[in-house]
Amino acid sequence: MNPTADEDAGLAELARRNQELLSRAGTDDVPDSDLERFIADITGAGARCAPGPARDSLRNMLYFWTSELTARSGASESSLPKLAAYRESSPPHARPSGGEDENATRTRQILQIAALARQWKTAPDDKRRGYLLADEALETARGFVDDDPDIRDLVRASDDSEKNKSSRRRLYVSIVASVFIALAMFAIFIHREALHSKREAEYAFQEAQNAMSYYLRLENVKREFKAEVERVVDGLSEDNIDPLRKFLEKNGSANIELMNRLTLGPAPAASPNSSTVSLKFDTSLEKELRGFGQCNGYIWLGSDSDPRFVGGQKPSEVKPGQSITVDARDWLALRSAFPDNKTYALNSQIGTVPAGATVTINGDPKGYIRTTKGGAMVNQIWAPVSVPSMFCATVFVQYFGDDPAKADALAAAIGATGAQAPPREKLASAKGLSEIRYFFDADRKLAEFIAKRLNPPVQARTISVKDLTDFPNKPKPGTLELWIDLTGS
Repeated sequence: MNPTADEDAGLAELARRNQELLSRAGTDDVPDSDLERFIADITGAGARCAPGPARDSLRNMLYFWTSELTARSGASESSLPKLAAYRESSPPHARPSGGEDENATRTRQILQIAALARQWKTAPDDKRRGYLLADEALETARGFVDDDPDIRDLVRASDDSEKNKSSRRRLYVSIVASVFIALAMFAIFIHREALHSKREAEYAFQEAQNAMSYYLRLENVKREFKAEVERVVDGLSEDNIDPLRKFLEKNGSANIELMNRLTLGPAPAASPNSSTVSLKFDTSLEKELRGFGQCNGYIWLGSDSDPRFVGGQKPSEVKPGQSITVDARDWLALRSAFPDNKTYALNSQIGTVPAGATVTINGDPKGYIRTTKGGAMVNQIWAPVSVPSMFCATVFVQYFGDDPAKADALAAAIGATGAQAPPREKLASAKGLSEIRYFFDADRKLAEFIAKRLNPPVQARTISVKDLTDFPNKPKPGTLELWIDLTGS
Protein backbone atom coordinates (compact mmCIF):
# COMPACT_ATOMS: atom_id res chain seq x y z
CA MET A 1 0.00 0.00 0.00
CA ASN A 2 1.17 3.53 -0.66
CA PRO A 3 1.65 6.00 2.27
CA THR A 4 -1.73 7.62 1.69
CA ALA A 5 -3.48 4.25 1.83
CA ASP A 6 -1.54 3.36 5.01
CA GLU A 7 -2.58 6.68 6.53
CA ASP A 8 -6.25 6.11 5.72
CA ALA A 9 -6.17 2.55 7.06
CA GLY A 10 -4.51 3.69 10.28
CA LEU A 11 -7.08 6.43 10.78
CA ALA A 12 -9.93 4.03 10.09
CA GLU A 13 -8.61 1.64 12.75
CA LEU A 14 -8.28 4.47 15.27
CA ALA A 15 -11.81 5.65 14.43
CA ARG A 16 -13.13 2.11 15.02
CA ARG A 17 -11.37 1.87 18.38
CA ASN A 18 -12.69 5.33 19.27
CA GLN A 19 -16.28 4.22 18.64
CA GLU A 20 -15.69 1.03 20.65
CA LEU A 21 -14.34 3.00 23.61
CA LEU A 22 -17.26 5.44 23.41
CA SER A 23 -19.77 2.57 23.60
CA ARG A 24 -17.90 1.02 26.56
CA ALA A 25 -17.43 4.38 28.33
CA GLY A 26 -21.17 4.61 28.89
CA THR A 27 -20.97 1.63 31.26
CA ASP A 28 -17.74 2.68 33.05
CA ASP A 29 -16.15 -0.50 31.68
CA VAL A 30 -12.99 1.08 30.23
CA PRO A 31 -9.87 0.69 32.39
CA ASP A 32 -7.50 3.64 32.64
CA SER A 33 -4.75 1.52 31.07
CA ASP A 34 -6.84 1.09 27.89
CA LEU A 35 -7.29 4.83 27.65
CA GLU A 36 -3.59 5.44 28.17
CA ARG A 37 -2.68 2.98 25.36
CA PHE A 38 -5.25 4.52 23.02
CA ILE A 39 -3.95 8.03 23.75
CA ALA A 40 -0.39 6.85 23.03
CA ASP A 41 -1.51 5.30 19.71
CA ILE A 42 -3.25 8.54 18.71
CA THR A 43 -0.16 10.57 19.58
CA GLY A 44 2.07 8.30 17.47
CA ALA A 45 -0.36 8.37 14.55
CA GLY A 46 0.35 12.06 14.17
CA ALA A 47 3.67 11.20 12.51
CA ARG A 48 1.78 9.57 9.63
CA CYS A 49 -1.05 12.08 9.31
CA ALA A 50 -0.53 15.26 7.31
CA PRO A 51 -2.10 18.57 8.41
CA GLY A 52 -5.71 18.72 7.33
CA PRO A 53 -9.15 17.45 8.37
CA ALA A 54 -7.83 13.96 9.24
CA ARG A 55 -5.19 15.38 11.59
CA ASP A 56 -7.85 17.62 13.17
CA SER A 57 -9.94 14.51 13.86
CA LEU A 58 -6.94 12.84 15.51
CA ARG A 59 -6.37 15.92 17.68
CA ASN A 60 -10.01 16.03 18.78
CA MET A 61 -9.90 12.32 19.77
CA LEU A 62 -6.63 12.94 21.66
CA TYR A 63 -8.03 15.89 23.67
CA PHE A 64 -11.35 14.16 24.37
CA TRP A 65 -9.82 11.03 25.88
CA THR A 66 -7.13 13.02 27.69
CA SER A 67 -9.94 15.09 29.26
CA GLU A 68 -11.75 11.86 30.23
CA LEU A 69 -8.62 10.42 31.84
CA THR A 70 -7.90 13.71 33.68
CA ALA A 71 -11.47 13.89 35.01
CA ARG A 72 -11.24 10.31 36.32
CA SER A 73 -8.03 10.90 38.24
CA GLY A 74 -9.19 14.25 39.62
CA ALA A 75 -5.73 15.70 38.95
CA SER A 76 -5.11 19.09 37.34
CA GLU A 77 -3.78 19.12 33.77
CA SER A 78 -0.02 19.81 33.92
CA SER A 79 0.96 19.18 30.29
CA LEU A 80 -1.21 18.72 27.22
CA PRO A 81 -0.21 15.77 24.95
CA LYS A 82 0.54 16.70 21.36
CA LEU A 83 0.38 14.72 18.12
CA ALA A 84 3.75 13.54 16.83
CA ALA A 85 5.17 15.82 14.16
CA TYR A 86 4.36 14.78 10.62
CA ARG A 87 7.52 13.39 8.95
CA GLU A 88 6.89 14.58 5.39
CA SER A 89 8.72 17.87 4.55
CA SER A 90 6.00 18.98 2.11
CA PRO A 91 2.62 17.85 3.49
CA PRO A 92 -0.02 17.26 0.76
CA HIS A 93 -2.66 19.14 2.68
CA ALA A 94 -0.59 22.03 4.04
CA ARG A 95 -2.54 24.80 5.68
CA PRO A 96 -1.56 28.42 6.26
CA SER A 97 0.99 29.00 9.01
CA GLY A 98 -0.63 29.48 12.39
CA GLY A 99 -3.88 27.63 11.54
CA GLU A 100 -2.96 24.50 13.56
CA ASP A 101 -1.86 26.59 16.56
CA GLU A 102 -5.11 28.52 16.44
CA ASN A 103 -7.16 25.30 16.28
CA ALA A 104 -5.03 23.80 19.08
CA THR A 105 -5.74 26.83 21.26
CA ARG A 106 -9.49 26.38 20.81
CA THR A 107 -9.25 22.63 21.46
CA ARG A 108 -7.14 23.25 24.56
CA GLN A 109 -9.82 25.61 25.88
CA ILE A 110 -12.51 22.99 25.20
CA LEU A 111 -10.40 20.36 26.96
CA GLN A 112 -9.78 22.51 30.01
CA ILE A 113 -13.42 23.54 30.41
CA ALA A 114 -14.66 19.99 29.71
CA ALA A 115 -12.33 18.63 32.41
CA LEU A 116 -13.69 21.22 34.84
CA ALA A 117 -17.25 20.29 33.85
CA ARG A 118 -16.60 16.61 34.60
CA GLN A 119 -15.03 17.45 37.95
CA TRP A 120 -18.12 19.55 38.72
CA LYS A 121 -20.41 16.62 37.87
CA THR A 122 -18.49 14.16 40.05
CA ALA A 123 -17.90 16.52 43.00
CA PRO A 124 -19.96 16.15 46.22
CA ASP A 125 -23.06 18.34 46.36
CA ASP A 126 -21.61 20.63 49.03
CA LYS A 127 -18.56 21.41 46.85
CA ARG A 128 -20.10 21.67 43.38
CA ARG A 129 -20.74 25.41 43.70
CA GLY A 130 -16.98 26.01 43.71
CA TYR A 131 -16.73 24.71 40.13
CA LEU A 132 -19.35 27.06 38.69
CA LEU A 133 -18.26 29.77 36.24
CA ALA A 134 -18.89 33.53 36.27
CA ASP A 135 -18.06 36.71 34.38
CA GLU A 136 -15.42 36.30 31.63
CA ALA A 137 -14.91 32.55 32.25
CA LEU A 138 -18.64 31.95 31.80
CA GLU A 139 -18.72 33.96 28.57
CA THR A 140 -15.74 31.95 27.23
CA ALA A 141 -17.39 28.63 28.08
CA ARG A 142 -20.62 29.76 26.44
CA GLY A 143 -18.83 29.63 23.08
CA PHE A 144 -18.23 25.87 23.46
CA VAL A 145 -21.67 24.62 24.54
CA ASP A 146 -22.17 22.91 21.18
CA ASP A 147 -18.82 21.11 21.41
CA ASP A 148 -19.35 19.15 24.62
CA PRO A 149 -22.56 18.22 26.51
CA ASP A 150 -20.79 18.48 29.87
CA ILE A 151 -19.77 22.06 29.06
CA ARG A 152 -23.37 22.81 28.11
CA ASP A 153 -24.61 21.45 31.48
CA LEU A 154 -21.95 23.44 33.36
CA VAL A 155 -22.90 26.68 31.55
CA ARG A 156 -26.58 26.15 32.31
CA ALA A 157 -25.85 25.52 36.00
CA SER A 158 -23.59 28.59 36.11
CA ASP A 159 -26.30 30.74 34.47
CA ASP A 160 -28.82 29.52 37.06
CA SER A 161 -26.38 30.36 39.84
CA GLU A 162 -25.85 33.88 38.45
CA LYS A 163 -29.62 34.40 38.24
CA ASN A 164 -29.95 33.28 41.85
CA LYS A 165 -27.21 35.71 42.86
CA SER A 166 -29.05 38.50 41.06
CA SER A 167 -32.29 37.55 42.80
CA ARG A 168 -30.53 37.56 46.16
CA ARG A 169 -29.04 40.97 45.43
CA ARG A 170 -32.48 42.32 44.60
CA LEU A 171 -33.79 40.78 47.80
CA TYR A 172 -30.97 42.40 49.78
CA VAL A 173 -31.72 45.75 48.15
CA SER A 174 -35.40 45.33 48.97
CA ILE A 175 -34.57 44.49 52.57
CA VAL A 176 -32.22 47.45 52.86
CA ALA A 177 -34.85 49.73 51.31
CA SER A 178 -37.47 48.44 53.73
CA VAL A 179 -35.11 48.99 56.65
CA PHE A 180 -34.33 52.46 55.36
CA ILE A 181 -38.03 53.32 55.09
CA ALA A 182 -38.64 51.94 58.56
CA LEU A 183 -35.76 54.01 59.94
CA ALA A 184 -37.08 57.08 58.15
CA MET A 185 -40.52 56.55 59.72
CA PHE A 186 -38.91 56.11 63.12
CA ALA A 187 -36.91 59.30 62.60
CA ILE A 188 -40.13 61.18 61.80
CA PHE A 189 -41.66 59.83 65.00
CA ILE A 190 -38.63 61.01 67.01
CA HIS A 191 -38.87 64.35 65.28
CA ARG A 192 -42.46 64.85 66.44
CA GLU A 193 -41.85 63.55 69.95
CA ALA A 194 -38.70 65.56 70.65
CA LEU A 195 -39.53 68.90 69.04
CA HIS A 196 -37.30 70.99 71.32
CA SER A 197 -34.34 68.60 71.56
CA LYS A 198 -31.02 69.06 69.84
CA ARG A 199 -31.60 65.90 67.85
CA GLU A 200 -34.86 67.29 66.50
CA ALA A 201 -33.14 70.51 65.49
CA GLU A 202 -30.47 68.60 63.54
CA TYR A 203 -33.09 66.47 61.85
CA ALA A 204 -35.12 69.55 60.94
CA PHE A 205 -32.01 71.09 59.41
CA GLN A 206 -31.46 67.96 57.32
CA GLU A 207 -35.08 68.09 56.21
CA ALA A 208 -34.55 71.69 55.15
CA GLN A 209 -31.46 70.68 53.19
CA ASN A 210 -33.42 67.91 51.46
CA ALA A 211 -36.22 70.33 50.66
CA MET A 212 -33.71 72.77 49.21
CA SER A 213 -32.19 70.03 47.05
CA TYR A 214 -35.65 69.07 45.83
CA TYR A 215 -36.44 72.70 45.09
CA LEU A 216 -33.17 73.08 43.17
CA ARG A 217 -34.02 70.01 41.11
CA LEU A 218 -37.39 71.54 40.27
CA GLU A 219 -35.68 74.79 39.37
CA ASN A 220 -33.29 72.87 37.13
CA VAL A 221 -36.20 71.19 35.33
CA LYS A 222 -37.87 74.56 34.88
CA ARG A 223 -34.64 76.08 33.61
CA GLU A 224 -34.11 73.24 31.13
CA PHE A 225 -37.65 73.73 29.86
CA LYS A 226 -37.00 77.45 29.42
CA ALA A 227 -33.77 76.64 27.60
CA GLU A 228 -35.66 74.30 25.28
CA VAL A 229 -38.15 77.06 24.52
CA GLU A 230 -35.27 79.42 23.78
CA ARG A 231 -33.69 76.87 21.42
CA VAL A 232 -37.01 76.48 19.63
CA VAL A 233 -37.39 80.23 19.25
CA ASP A 234 -33.77 80.58 18.11
CA GLY A 235 -34.37 77.94 15.45
CA LEU A 236 -37.38 79.70 13.92
CA SER A 237 -37.22 81.64 10.69
CA GLU A 238 -39.74 82.99 8.22
CA ASP A 239 -38.98 79.98 6.00
CA ASN A 240 -39.06 77.30 8.68
CA ILE A 241 -41.27 76.93 11.78
CA ASP A 242 -40.85 73.15 12.07
CA PRO A 243 -39.03 73.51 15.45
CA LEU A 244 -42.18 75.09 16.91
CA ARG A 245 -44.45 72.40 15.49
CA LYS A 246 -42.21 69.63 16.90
CA PHE A 247 -42.09 71.36 20.29
CA LEU A 248 -45.88 71.60 20.47
CA GLU A 249 -46.26 67.97 19.45
CA LYS A 250 -43.76 66.88 22.10
CA ASN A 251 -45.17 68.91 25.00
CA GLY A 252 -48.92 68.71 24.42
CA SER A 253 -51.79 67.42 22.35
CA ALA A 254 -51.40 69.98 19.59
CA ASN A 255 -54.07 70.22 16.90
CA ILE A 256 -52.46 69.37 13.55
CA GLU A 257 -54.87 71.56 11.58
CA LEU A 258 -54.15 74.57 13.77
CA MET A 259 -50.37 73.99 13.63
CA ASN A 260 -50.49 73.89 9.83
CA ARG A 261 -51.96 77.40 9.90
CA LEU A 262 -49.03 78.80 11.89
CA THR A 263 -46.90 81.43 10.21
CA LEU A 264 -44.02 83.54 11.42
CA GLY A 265 -43.30 87.13 10.61
CA PRO A 266 -40.10 89.10 11.20
CA ALA A 267 -39.46 90.31 14.75
CA PRO A 268 -36.88 92.66 16.27
CA ALA A 269 -33.79 91.04 17.81
CA ALA A 270 -34.12 90.36 21.52
CA SER A 271 -31.57 91.47 24.08
CA PRO A 272 -29.90 88.64 26.01
CA ASN A 273 -30.79 90.39 29.27
CA SER A 274 -33.77 92.06 30.86
CA SER A 275 -34.85 95.24 29.07
CA THR A 276 -35.23 96.98 32.42
CA VAL A 277 -31.46 97.07 32.92
CA SER A 278 -28.99 98.89 30.71
CA LEU A 279 -25.94 96.63 30.44
CA LYS A 280 -22.52 97.83 29.41
CA PHE A 281 -19.49 95.56 29.10
CA ASP A 282 -16.37 96.73 30.93
CA THR A 283 -13.72 96.31 28.20
CA SER A 284 -10.92 96.80 30.76
CA LEU A 285 -11.72 93.31 32.09
CA GLU A 286 -11.15 91.54 28.78
CA LYS A 287 -7.50 90.63 29.30
CA GLU A 288 -8.21 89.10 32.73
CA LEU A 289 -11.26 87.25 31.39
CA ARG A 290 -9.20 85.53 28.70
CA GLY A 291 -7.19 83.89 31.48
CA PHE A 292 -10.27 81.88 32.50
CA GLY A 293 -10.46 79.89 29.26
CA GLN A 294 -12.14 80.16 25.88
CA CYS A 295 -15.60 79.40 24.49
CA ASN A 296 -16.05 78.61 20.79
CA GLY A 297 -19.11 79.41 18.70
CA TYR A 298 -20.45 81.22 15.61
CA ILE A 299 -21.56 84.86 15.26
CA TRP A 300 -23.16 87.02 12.61
CA LEU A 301 -20.69 89.63 11.31
CA GLY A 302 -23.22 91.63 9.28
CA SER A 303 -22.83 92.22 5.55
CA ASP A 304 -20.04 93.79 3.51
CA SER A 305 -22.13 96.96 3.24
CA ASP A 306 -23.01 97.00 6.95
CA PRO A 307 -20.38 95.19 9.10
CA ARG A 308 -21.08 94.67 12.82
CA PHE A 309 -17.48 95.31 13.88
CA VAL A 310 -15.15 98.29 13.81
CA GLY A 311 -12.22 98.91 11.50
CA GLY A 312 -13.90 99.20 8.10
CA GLN A 313 -12.91 95.71 6.88
CA LYS A 314 -15.48 93.71 4.94
CA PRO A 315 -16.81 90.68 6.90
CA SER A 316 -16.28 88.42 3.87
CA GLU A 317 -12.55 89.21 3.99
CA VAL A 318 -11.75 88.29 7.60
CA LYS A 319 -9.09 85.59 8.05
CA PRO A 320 -8.58 82.81 10.63
CA GLY A 321 -6.50 84.03 13.56
CA GLN A 322 -7.57 87.65 13.08
CA SER A 323 -9.03 89.60 16.02
CA ILE A 324 -11.96 91.96 15.51
CA THR A 325 -13.92 94.22 17.88
CA VAL A 326 -17.74 94.20 17.88
CA ASP A 327 -19.21 97.66 17.32
CA ALA A 328 -21.29 99.50 19.94
CA ARG A 329 -24.77 98.89 18.47
CA ASP A 330 -25.78 95.76 20.41
CA TRP A 331 -24.66 92.46 21.90
CA LEU A 332 -24.41 89.62 19.37
CA ALA A 333 -25.72 86.09 19.96
CA LEU A 334 -23.07 83.34 20.00
CA ARG A 335 -24.52 80.24 18.29
CA SER A 336 -23.58 76.55 18.50
CA ALA A 337 -23.21 76.20 14.69
CA PHE A 338 -23.68 77.96 11.36
CA PRO A 339 -27.29 78.62 10.26
CA ASP A 340 -29.02 75.98 8.15
CA ASN A 341 -27.85 76.20 4.51
CA LYS A 342 -31.36 75.92 3.05
CA THR A 343 -33.72 77.57 5.55
CA TYR A 344 -31.30 79.90 7.38
CA ALA A 345 -32.76 78.50 10.64
CA LEU A 346 -30.54 79.59 13.53
CA ASN A 347 -28.95 77.06 15.87
CA SER A 348 -29.13 77.27 19.67
CA GLN A 349 -27.60 80.22 21.47
CA ILE A 350 -24.70 79.30 23.77
CA GLY A 351 -23.63 82.80 24.83
CA THR A 352 -23.47 86.47 23.92
CA VAL A 353 -20.71 88.74 22.64
CA PRO A 354 -20.97 92.18 24.27
CA ALA A 355 -20.74 95.39 22.31
CA GLY A 356 -17.11 96.51 22.34
CA ALA A 357 -15.71 93.01 23.00
CA THR A 358 -12.90 91.50 20.93
CA VAL A 359 -13.26 88.06 19.35
CA THR A 360 -10.79 85.85 17.46
CA ILE A 361 -11.77 84.41 14.07
CA ASN A 362 -11.37 80.62 14.12
CA GLY A 363 -12.13 79.74 10.49
CA ASP A 364 -13.23 80.98 7.11
CA PRO A 365 -16.35 83.18 6.94
CA LYS A 366 -19.52 81.88 5.29
CA GLY A 367 -22.14 83.88 3.42
CA TYR A 368 -25.93 83.46 3.13
CA ILE A 369 -27.86 85.33 0.45
CA ARG A 370 -30.96 86.76 2.15
CA THR A 371 -33.76 89.03 0.94
CA THR A 372 -34.35 92.22 2.95
CA LYS A 373 -37.79 93.70 3.66
CA GLY A 374 -37.22 96.05 0.76
CA GLY A 375 -36.58 93.14 -1.62
CA ALA A 376 -32.82 93.62 -1.91
CA MET A 377 -30.49 90.59 -1.93
CA VAL A 378 -27.84 90.83 0.81
CA ASN A 379 -25.00 88.44 1.63
CA GLN A 380 -25.12 87.94 5.42
CA ILE A 381 -21.71 86.82 6.73
CA TRP A 382 -21.10 84.40 9.63
CA ALA A 383 -17.81 83.13 11.06
CA PRO A 384 -16.56 80.75 13.77
CA VAL A 385 -14.97 82.61 16.69
CA SER A 386 -13.43 82.08 20.12
CA VAL A 387 -14.35 84.35 23.05
CA PRO A 388 -13.66 84.41 26.80
CA SER A 389 -15.60 81.61 28.56
CA MET A 390 -17.37 84.29 30.63
CA PHE A 391 -19.35 85.21 27.49
CA CYS A 392 -20.88 81.70 27.58
CA ALA A 393 -21.78 81.93 31.29
CA THR A 394 -25.29 82.64 32.58
CA VAL A 395 -25.85 84.02 36.09
CA PHE A 396 -29.36 83.51 37.50
CA VAL A 397 -30.16 85.96 40.29
CA GLN A 398 -32.54 84.75 43.04
CA TYR A 399 -33.06 87.46 45.63
CA PHE A 400 -35.11 88.22 48.71
CA GLY A 401 -36.30 91.75 49.42
CA ASP A 402 -38.73 94.40 48.27
CA ASP A 403 -36.36 96.57 46.26
CA PRO A 404 -35.92 95.16 42.72
CA ALA A 405 -33.65 98.10 41.90
CA LYS A 406 -30.96 96.49 44.06
CA ALA A 407 -31.30 93.27 42.08
CA ASP A 408 -31.06 95.28 38.85
CA ALA A 409 -27.84 96.85 40.10
CA LEU A 410 -26.41 93.38 40.65
CA ALA A 411 -27.50 92.37 37.14
CA ALA A 412 -25.75 95.43 35.70
CA ALA A 413 -22.55 94.50 37.54
CA ILE A 414 -22.83 90.94 36.21
CA GLY A 415 -23.41 92.23 32.67
CA ALA A 416 -20.26 94.30 32.93
CA THR A 417 -18.27 91.05 33.11
CA GLY A 418 -19.77 89.84 29.81
CA ALA A 419 -21.91 87.12 31.41
CA GLN A 420 -25.60 86.79 30.57
CA ALA A 421 -27.97 88.04 33.27
CA PRO A 422 -31.56 86.86 32.68
CA PRO A 423 -34.45 88.59 34.48
CA ARG A 424 -34.08 88.39 38.25
CA GLU A 425 -36.39 86.19 40.36
CA LYS A 426 -37.71 87.13 43.78
CA LEU A 427 -37.79 84.08 46.09
CA ALA A 428 -38.49 83.69 49.80
CA SER A 429 -35.95 80.83 49.90
CA ALA A 430 -33.16 83.36 49.26
CA LYS A 431 -33.71 84.94 52.69
CA GLY A 432 -30.53 85.00 54.76
CA LEU A 433 -28.32 83.84 51.87
CA SER A 434 -25.40 85.54 50.19
CA GLU A 435 -23.63 83.10 47.90
CA ILE A 436 -22.85 82.35 44.27
CA ARG A 437 -23.02 78.68 43.30
CA TYR A 438 -21.14 76.80 40.60
CA PHE A 439 -21.70 73.21 39.41
CA PHE A 440 -18.55 72.41 37.38
CA ASP A 441 -14.87 72.79 38.31
CA ALA A 442 -14.26 74.74 35.10
CA ASP A 443 -16.71 77.43 36.32
CA ARG A 444 -15.10 77.97 39.73
CA LYS A 445 -12.86 80.85 38.62
CA LEU A 446 -15.81 82.56 36.90
CA ALA A 447 -17.83 82.36 40.14
CA GLU A 448 -14.92 83.72 42.19
CA PHE A 449 -14.40 86.58 39.74
CA ILE A 450 -18.07 87.60 39.78
CA ALA A 451 -18.23 87.35 43.59
CA LYS A 452 -15.23 89.67 43.82
CA ARG A 453 -16.89 92.13 41.43
CA LEU A 454 -20.21 92.09 43.36
CA ASN A 455 -18.83 92.39 46.86
CA PRO A 456 -18.82 95.83 48.51
CA PRO A 457 -19.24 98.51 47.38
CA VAL A 458 -21.76 97.02 44.89
CA GLN A 459 -23.82 95.66 47.82
CA ALA A 460 -23.35 95.32 51.58
CA ARG A 461 -23.31 91.55 52.15
CA THR A 462 -20.11 89.66 51.38
CA ILE A 463 -20.84 87.00 48.76
CA SER A 464 -19.26 83.59 49.29
CA VAL A 465 -18.58 80.99 46.59
CA LYS A 466 -20.32 77.63 47.06
CA ASP A 467 -19.10 74.39 45.44
CA LEU A 468 -21.99 72.25 44.10
CA THR A 469 -19.91 70.04 41.79
CA ASP A 470 -21.33 66.95 43.52
CA PHE A 471 -24.93 68.08 42.95
CA PRO A 472 -26.85 65.16 41.33
CA ASN A 473 -28.98 67.14 38.84
CA LYS A 474 -26.67 69.72 37.35
CA PRO A 475 -27.64 72.44 34.89
CA LYS A 476 -25.55 72.91 31.75
CA PRO A 477 -21.89 74.00 32.11
CA GLY A 478 -21.44 77.74 32.48
CA THR A 479 -24.52 78.10 34.72
CA LEU A 480 -24.03 80.09 37.93
CA GLU A 481 -26.65 80.96 40.57
CA LEU A 482 -26.58 84.02 42.81
CA TRP A 483 -28.73 83.61 45.95
CA ILE A 484 -28.81 86.80 47.98
CA ASP A 485 -30.84 88.54 50.69
CA LEU A 486 -31.01 92.23 49.74
CA THR A 487 -32.79 93.43 52.89
CA GLY A 488 -30.67 95.85 54.87
CA SER A 489 -28.00 96.03 52.15
